[in-house]
Amino acid sequence: MKIECATGLSVDVPAATLEGARLDGLNLHRALLVGAVLKRATFHAANLRGAFISAADAEGASFAGANVITAFFEKSRLVNVSFKDADASSAQFNDADLTGADLGGANIAFASFRRARLCGANMLSSRIEDADLIDAIYDDHTQWPGGFDPESRGAIRTS
Repeated sequence: MKIECATGLSVDVPAATLEGARLDGLNLHRALLVGAVLKRATFHAANLRGAFISAADAEGASFAGANVITAFFEKSRLVNVSFKDADASSAQFNDADLTGADLGGANIAFASFRRARLCGANMLSSRIEDADLIDAIYDDHTQWPGGFDPESRGAIRTS
């Protein structure tokens, strides 16, 4: 199948469907994946810079070590997704469900998590002090770096 990109390129992927696909290391710069079903897909060390992944269902997917700089994940279902060690600087996660997501070691400088659901998420991320957490929802299971106060950054604790 082909993934179209806003750059004008299309990328042949070795899969009949994106659900469960192994897309590791691919150059998917500005990929057009709005509304895509990406459940359990892997994008390890892939280039998804500026990708449009809004309103997608990526439950259980892995973007570990991927470049998702300036990618758009708004309103996506990112439950139990791994962004471990990814570069997610300036990425948009507004209104996304990141329940149980792993952002451990990810660079989230200037990323936006407005109104995102972060319950049970691993937010042991680098540059978290530069992230926008206004109205993000978290719970007692959300992990934060030592000394980091999410409420001072606008996040809201729920029980």
